[in-house]
Amino acid sequence: MLYPVGEEFPKKPSKVMLHNSNLLYTIYPLQVKQQIAMETFFVNTLWKDHKVNQAGRDTFYTIDGHQKFKVVDALSHHKNRYSPDTIYARYNTEVGRGNLIPLWLLGFLY
Repeated sequence: MLYPVGEEFPKKPSKVMLHNSNLLYTIYPLQVKQQIAMETFFVNTLWKDHKVNQAGRDTFYTIDGHQKFKVVDALSHHKNRYSPDTIYARYNTEVGRGNLIPLWLLGFLY
């Protein structure tokens, strides 16, 4: 369960995610969107050692209360809209630069 920054258990979570992204394909394989699977992978790799919260909008996450991340597709057409204060975990890419990190690299944190 993901909560907004500053909120905890007794309150309603902003998002409920499975602990393993592979379970998405076994529960309802016809409706799995790639973005949701990649966000589940991102949260799963980080919440073992870090505090992960939902940050404002749907695809933004705050790690340990201060670092803002967003999971994005490298093949999307929004390449020029990157903000310098956000770290982007990109899938469908092999190499990163600056604040653009390949999502697969976060798998080494687990």
